[in-house]
Formats: sequence, structure tokens, C-alpha cells
Amino acid sequence: MGAEYSFTFENFNIQRGLLWNQENDVTKGIQLDFSKDPWTVSVSWNDGFYTDQYTSASVLITYTFKNKDTLTAVAMGNYFGTVHHWTPSGSTIGAAMLAKYSFNDEISCSGRLEAISSSGRANLLYGPRSSAWSITITPTYQKGIFFFRTEGSYLSIISVENGFMFGRHGRKNNQTRLFVESGVIFKNFRH
Repeated sequence: MGAEYSFTFENFNIQRGLLWNQENDVTKGIQLDFSKDPWTVSVSWNDGFYTDQYTSASVLITYTFKNKDTLTAVAMGNYFGTVHHWTPSGSTIGAAMLAKYSFNDEISCSGRLEAISSSGRANLLYGPRSSAWSITITPTYQKGIFFFRTEGSYLSIISVENGFMFGRHGRKNNQTRLFVESGVIFKNFRH
């Protein structure tokens, strides 16, 4: 669920975002898909984080423009709560916007803006009842099978209660991150 995948090479950005750890990768349930140009809709009723409690749902709606650009809206949630008696309760709510623009066949740039907050006693972010936001920019150059991309991101913890932040002593509420990634994209060659 969501716009960031389990395999990092499929993602717009080098580093996963704040919301990724809140998304479920593997679930059991039922999914209905509908597609009629230019719309695609997927609706799922599932067991959330592989809990055997069918209390989660997700919706993905995609519109494809004539030039093959897409606009996608995604929502998921656990509508009754999942009960685990051995852990404190907690929940998160977040939103993200991801975008990618290709200047030409070799140069593109992607970005992500997101915010998330938690409630309850469980440590789901940077401590119980914490919230944060981040912005990420990832320019990419690709020539044939070779690619090179850099990334800059800024993360700010808005609030935290009895948790850990950044820095040597865990008291700094923001962090700037810089990454460089290069590699080869293997393609399926046909004879």
C-alpha cells in the first residue's frame, strides 16, 4: 500500500519516507480492481499487518492523463483497531505528496513532502505522542543502463513525549540528510 515499495530500487527517492513504516507490505484479504480508461480503482479489505483480524481497508484511485502522466490518491486505515494485549495502544495519521518530473529521457527530479503524528502510549515514531514532517528532493541522471542520483532531505520533529530525537544526546529536533547512489539497471534483452 502506498507509493513507496518494498524494493528500494522501485522508489522515486533513495531513502524511504516517514509514512513507509506505517504501511503494511503483506496482508491477507480480498481486493477488487476496476479499470476503465483513464481510471483505475483498487479497494481492499484485509487483516492489516498480518494480524488475522480483518479490520483494515485500503483504496487506491489513479487517473492517467493523455500524455501518460498519472495522478494517484491512496488511503488506508484500520477501522476497528487491532487488539494485542501485550503491547500499549497507539495509532498514527499521516499524509504525503510524491511527484516526479522528467525533463528529458536522461534527467528527472522527484520530491516528497510528508507529515505524520502518533497518539496513544505506543512508540510508533520518535516516542509516544510524537509528530514530524519532512521534505525530500532527488534529482536523477540516467544514460542507457547507468544511473546516478543524489538526494537531499530535511526532517523536523514537531513534538515528542519521552522519546528520542537526533544528535549525540538525542535532543536535536531536526536532521538534514544527503545521499548519493549510482548503479546499473539490468534490462531484459531479447535476441
